[in-house]
Amino acid sequence: ATTRDLADTLADLCALLLEHGGSLWERFPIDAESMFRLMRRVIPQLREASLAAQSFPRDVLFTILRETIRQERVPFEADPLTGLQVLGMLETRLLHFHTVHIVDATEDRLPGPPPHDPLLPDSLRGLLRLPDGRHREQVAAYNFHRLIRGASTVAIHYQSGVQGSGLFEEKKSRSRFVEELLWQEEQRLKTLLKPGMAPLHAVSYPMPAICTGDRPVMRSAAVDSRIHEYLKRPLSPSALDAYLTCPVRFFHERICGLSAVDEVNEGDDFAGIGDLLHAVLEEFFKPYTGRTIRPDEDDARRLQELFVLRLQQSELRDQLPFDSYLMLEAAGVQRLAQFLEQQPETRIVALEKDIAADVDADDLPPGAVRQQLAGRIDRIDEREDGIVILDYKTGSVNRPHPRIWDNTDLWQQMRAWNGEDDDTLHQLAEAIHSVQLPAYLYMYAHGGTGTKAPRGAAGLADAGWVELKTKGQEILLFGKDTSDDDRTIFLEDHIPLLMRFLFRHMRTSPAFRPRRGKHCEWCSCANCCSM
Repeated sequence: ATTRDLADTLADLCALLLEHGGSLWERFPIDAESMFRLMRRVIPQLREASLAAQSFPRDVLFTILRETIRQERVPFEADPLTGLQVLGMLETRLLHFHTVHIVDATEDRLPGPPPHDPLLPDSLRGLLRLPDGRHREQVAAYNFHRLIRGASTVAIHYQSGVQGSGLFEEKKSRSRFVEELLWQEEQRLKTLLKPGMAPLHAVSYPMPAICTGDRPVMRSAAVDSRIHEYLKRPLSPSALDAYLTCPVRFFHERICGLSAVDEVNEGDDFAGIGDLLHAVLEEFFKPYTGRTIRPDEDDARRLQELFVLRLQQSELRDQLPFDSYLMLEAAGVQRLAQFLEQQPETRIVALEKDIAADVDADDLPPGAVRQQLAGRIDRIDEREDGIVILDYKTGSVNRPHPRIWDNTDLWQQMRAWNGEDDDTLHQLAEAIHSVQLPAYLYMYAHGGTGTKAPRGAAGLADAGWVELKTKGQEILLFGKDTSDDDRTIFLEDHIPLLMRFLFRHMRTSPAFRPRRGKHCEWCSCANCCSM
């Protein structure tokens, strides 16, 4: 009720902080100085005031406290007084240093975004002759240039092209003040500076998960039981790709059921964009199923209009940042037109077709469930050379090494593999990257879409990716230069051998060994490798 009561309460608060703060105040000298001023100046003033016994409303007491604290000034003293000092830009005024490191010299920090003031916007501040955003930038520029001119050695550090973590935050770019310094240096040297040329140096620091080594997951009785239980269900080509890419990641995600951390997507929804394009292309080509088509300009116009309509009706309109939505609309229209220009004359057999096939295995124990592949093919075409299976790709395409099909040593090594803990799977992953298209070819040749009998490989010609990310060109697995004899060997011998080897390796390998690579950067289970 009185300022004396207020002083006593503040004294109790300070005693609590000092008792439980431990060594905190030794590491934060400015906070310790603020605590000292509160105890030695503010509390005595409140306790010994002439009106200390007078009752006041609580709001009045708080106003008195705020005004009393506002009159105090805590001097800044660098800690330590010599050696390395970490300062803010404003704290460097009137100071000179031998060596200065300016950290995070990016546009969002130096000069930084203009403050949002709905009551006094920049246009109104100028009319009232108040400091505006331009004046603020001039002050920041003065402090920056004065700091570097007052030092003997200056190193300016910044991140370039690194995605921020804030909501709708753009990629970082170096400060305009740094651009000015580089431009002056280019004027002096009369050449454009490139990363690596003094004084513009580029440093890359990859930040993988902390790892104590490539620790494999050894096969135990419990692990073996879970594997055989998992193999009772049909496996998709994406599951085989996951195992080929990294068996340890496959074990954690598919066998143990570990999922990625559920986070709010603040950027582009690549999966949603892929689903939209798949749905649009299926709807566009559906009337042509069973017919021969050679797309023309009218087809391109109708496909573009369909894409814009479905995009406006989709959830992406509300989920994507507005600039990303506009870029998707413009780029999608252009990419789909280029895609139709790349399309040859073809007869569409099926769209989004479910397909499955058993994988033969000679080493299955008696009574074991037959292993099965199952998936969905985006498009099946019939062309002059035979059946061509197509898969739409909105991301990057990892085409197999062109010599993989002629690598006799590798195929013989897979054929002879019998449960050894060696690098055969690693060699295969380095050469082929993805087995999605071979799996589709195998299922089409040895399985069926429904109740149809196995077809065999006689009518198959090739499989390929349709790279929608660029111009929509088809990237074929074998290519037109492959002879008919080689194609027959690949379809009837190599691809079945590939499928049997992956299932056999998954079923009998004594250990799941990690495979290091670029995929580790976005692996959802990367932290498991350091456990």
